[in-house]
Order: sequence, then structure tokens, then C-alpha cells
Amino acid sequence: MKKLCFFIICLSYSLLVSISVRAQGEKKIIKEAEAALAQKDKKKALELYLNALEINPNKADVNYKVGILYLESDFKFKALSYLEKASALGLSSDYPITKYLGIANQFNHNFEKAIENYQNYRGAITDKEEIKKVDRRIYECRNGIEFIANPVPVKIDNLGPAINTLFPEYAPVISADDSILIFTSRRPGSTGGITDQSGMYFEDLYVSKKTHEGWVKPQNLGFPVNTTSHEASVGISPDGNQLFIYKDNGNGDIYVCSISEDNKWSKPVSVGSEVNSVKYFENGACLSFDGKKLFFASNREGGAGGNDIWVTQKQDNGSWGKPSNLGLPINTEADEESPFMDLDGKTLYFSSRSHKGMGGFDIFKSVFNEESQKWSVPENLGYPINSADNDLYFILSGDGRHGYYASVKEGGYGDKDIYRISMPPRSDYQDLQARLQTIREKKYSSNPPFDKANSYIISGKVLDSSSTKSISNALVQVKDNKGNVINEIFSKPDGEYYIKISIDTPGAYVLSAYAKGYGPFLKDIEIHKEKNTTHIQVADIKLKKLDLGERFVLRNIYFDFDKSELKPESKSDLENLIILLNDNPSIKIEIGGYTDSKGEKEYNRNLSQKRAEAVLNYLVSRGISKKRLIAKGYGESSSITKGQVNQEEISRRTEFVIIDK
Repeated sequence: MKKLCFFIICLSYSLLVSISVRAQGEKKIIKEAEAALAQKDKKKALELYLNALEINPNKADVNYKVGILYLESDFKFKALSYLEKASALGLSSDYPITKYLGIANQFNHNFEKAIENYQNYRGAITDKEEIKKVDRRIYECRNGIEFIANPVPVKIDNLGPAINTLFPEYAPVISADDSILIFTSRRPGSTGGITDQSGMYFEDLYVSKKTHEGWVKPQNLGFPVNTTSHEASVGISPDGNQLFIYKDNGNGDIYVCSISEDNKWSKPVSVGSEVNSVKYFENGACLSFDGKKLFFASNREGGAGGNDIWVTQKQDNGSWGKPSNLGLPINTEADEESPFMDLDGKTLYFSSRSHKGMGGFDIFKSVFNEESQKWSVPENLGYPINSADNDLYFILSGDGRHGYYASVKEGGYGDKDIYRISMPPRSDYQDLQARLQTIREKKYSSNPPFDKANSYIISGKVLDSSSTKSISNALVQVKDNKGNVINEIFSKPDGEYYIKISIDTPGAYVLSAYAKGYGPFLKDIEIHKEKNTTHIQVADIKLKKLDLGERFVLRNIYFDFDKSELKPESKSDLENLIILLNDNPSIKIEIGGYTDSKGEKEYNRNLSQKRAEAVLNYLVSRGISKKRLIAKGYGESSSITKGQVNQEEISRRTEFVIIDK
């Protein structure tokens, strides 16, 4: 009995010692966290507070502080669980917990709960300015409920590990032809190798080029663009030959550099004293299609309040003139940033903390009316492009099909990542393509993108299949076997086209063409690689009109064996079909699905029905009315290859037929 009592006493003592040591360790960590906060090192303070919670997870004030630090970070969505726990643990009323629960719920799109939190907080305060801020947040939450109930038909994809890392990547800029991506990153390997007090590397610019296989590994732009200080990307000219960057020289100014014929960037030079002020910040710049206007953001005097968007005109001597404020309805008493001018020359995209937003900065667009000389009321781009967090640095490819921006999302690669948005179809797609063609012709006339002694040329005429009349302004493309566009061009007024590609990868390719009022054209071509040789292939393209009963094959709509899910490489041709349907809004089509000859006929018929429905559902998700579409599975009937070896995917094809006009 004495031994048992002695054992219990020893055990109790050990536990007391352990609790005492843990308590001392907790206090020490919290003290270190508070010291880090005093030094404004919030990243280190957050790490230390999290360590303290591992020792004692039920400390209300530490949970609260972790929640607040997450709200002040790029990972705002992580704050909610800590603030809820702090509230449940009976946090002192000295802390405005209901306010921050509202903010955390808003960031997590729990808008109804956030409104409840904000209303409770509003009832306990009297400060007019604070009430005004709370009322704005309640308004944002109500907008969020509306936007999420009516999402826009877009698809958002992470650009993947070729571009994104554990470190922040943001502020993407892209050439109009979607071939050059330049962005800002704080990854290791920066030009100066210097870190700030939080351990983050200084900002540097990186560049990646797109091939038919996707974006290649980014390269640091190096000196003289990057230096030992901070440099960030803010804009690029439509042809990709001028790069606008932000340099932190005390106030923050906009600089520009140009690319030479040997593909090297010049030393950045200031855009001039009319744009860059002495006492204020200038950031976010974009050039108009004609190169005559520069839009930029600044907090200078003479604006509506905070950061505003300004525009300056290029003078006869090449300098930029005195800027003017865009005024209402674009600029407000809050902040407007990140201007981007569409290739159409009249649609301005920008981010604002005001207007009809759902929290933080939202992305808006406004259209300039040449007749009235006025901007339209800004329109929110909607959910899921916008969120309750800050949505900034939105840009578009020249054809309007893809948007790019940076965001912190669950499932990302670490910090901020760059994402691509497949945008809703546009009615002015052909006009944008014509402008892109102008850029290509100007750019490539002096700097061809291929080796003339090792190239492949395809030329001919685009003709009406019935009348043999020439078709002008037809889009002619060469695609690889995954549907990626290698090069494209528009046919001339006499129907002639001349398309050139570099012979880097030999193999099978597809020549495709499309013109308004006609169905798609597809033709297989084989490209061989031979050194010091220029191949020339003549191929006239005959397009069929979209007449009743006409049948068209969608070549790159692929399914795996015994599957009804669309393969990723199918999306390219489906996007072209979406353009066709938007250009011809009166037609209705039947989508026909087919299988190969493997398996039972009834099973194949059911499978082909599911495949046709998968295509229909994708079109509907991209904004096409379901009333214009019918899905029908044909099984292995009318199969092109009837089970021929190595061509199973062609048998598992998709067709469409015009059933009404």
C-alpha cells in the first residue's frame, strides 16, 4: 500500500512538473509572438501563436489573435475557425469579436451569417464612420448572395507547377496573342537574393512562353530589368514588345522597357514626369491597342479619393501628355486599381473597393461610348471570377477567350497562384481576331517566329463548297493532336491564306477553318522534320454552309474507352463550337455521340448517349441555351472506323447536325 501511495505521489508530481514546464513554454512562446508583432513581423507572430495553441488549444485570446492575423494575411479563409473557438471559449467583451466573425464569415461566403454578425456589432456601436463601414459590408454580403445564386459560366484553372510554386506568384501580364506571360514572384533565385524581415524574397519579374505543350518553365528576366530592389509587372503592350513595370524607388513609379531583335529587354526608363509624380504612387498600367493611350492608377491629388484611374495621351514627340482623371462613374471615393484595356479599344477592366462588390476589391468592366464620350456604369464580372476577398490584376487574351489573375485558393501550390479563366463567349470574336492578325503581321514582318530554313508552309484558298466563291476573313488554324493551336491566320479578301509553322515536333496535325455562316472544316496533315528544308503544301479549304441536315464532325472531342467523361484536350474544339453557336444564334443542333465496336450494342448505345449529353452539358455550362441542343447516342452505328486498330478515338467521336435555323 505504501508503494502504491508513493507511486501516485511521484506520478502526480511528474504531471505537475510537466504542466508547469508546458505553461512556462507557452508563456515564453506568447511573449516571443508579441515581440514579433511589435517588430511588425506578422508572419513570425502567427507561427508562434500557432505553436502556443499546440500546447494549449483552449486559450481564447490566442485563438482570437490567430484569427485576426489570418484576416490580415492572404489566407483570410483560415481565420473563421479560430475566431469561432475564441467566441465559444468566452472571449472577453473587450474584444470586438462579432465584427471579426462577420468579416471571417464574409470571406468564407457565409453571407447570411456574416450579416447577422454585422447587425449585432452595428447595434453596439455609435461611431458614424464605423457604422458606414459596417453598412457597406452588409451591402457587399447581400450582393454576394445575389452573385452566387447567379454564377457566370466560366471555368477557372490553376496554371500548374510550371508557373506556380510554394512562393507568391501574381500580377500576370500577357501579350494579346496569348503567347508571352510575364509575372511577379517572390521565389528563391531572385536577382539580389535579398529577403525582407518576414523572410520573403524581394519581387522579381519572370517570363514564360507558350508552346503547343503549354507554358514552359519561367525564366528570371534578370538584369537590367530586375535589380536588387523590388520590381513588379504592371502591363504589356498588345504586341508584347513593351513591358511596363513598377519600381519601388520611395514613392513607386512606372517604368517601361522594350525588347530587341535578339530577344533581350532594355534597361527600364521612366514613362515621364507627367505620369510619375514626386509625392504620390503610380502603379498598374496598360496600353491601348493603337498605343496612343496609357491608363494607370495613382493616388495623386485631383482624384475622386484614394487610388483613381487616369489616362494620358501620347504626344507627337513620343512623350506622354498631362493625364486626366477618368472621373465618374469609374472612380469613387474608395480605391480603383489594376486598369486593363480590352483589345476592342473601348472596354476597360479594373478593380474597385466600391461599386456593386461582394467584398474587398472586385473586378469590374466599363464600356466607353464614342458618341456620348461617356463611360458606362461599371458592371461586376460576377461570381466565381470575383469573391469576397481582393480580386486584382485581371487581364484578358486578345481574343477574349481567356482571363488571367492571381488568387489564394484552397488546393493551390502555396501562396498566391496565377489562374486562367475560360471566359464566356463574345459576339465580337471575329473583330478581335482581325485585330490580332494586324498585330501578328506587324510583329512577324520584322521578327519571324520560326526558322525559315526549317519551316512548313500551308497555303491555298478558302472557298464556298457549293459556289466555289472565295471566303474572306475565315479563321484558319493548325492544331496538334491535343487540339492546341500552333498557328492561325485569317484569309484575305480573295480567300487566300498562307500559314507558317516551325518544324520542332514532327507528326500528325490538323488543318481547321471556320467562317461565320459555315460549319467547321478539318483536314489531317503530316509534318516531317528535315533540316534546312522548307516544305510547302497547297490545300484549298471548302466550307459547307450551315444548312438544314448538314452534318459536321468534331474531331478533337475525345473519350477514353468505356468512359463518358470529356478528355481535357476536347475543350478546344468545343470552344470553337460555342463561338459558332453564338455567331449563329438562330440555329439548333443535334449532338450525336458514337462509340467504337467493342462491347454489346445496347451498352454502346447507352454509353454514346451519355457522351452526347456530356457535350451538351458543357455547352450549357458555357452559356448556350439548352433549348437549342438535343443529345442523341448512336452507339457504334455509322462509325467511321468500324473498330480499326489504333483509331479507336475517332470511332468514339462526336458530330453535330443542323436541325433548325
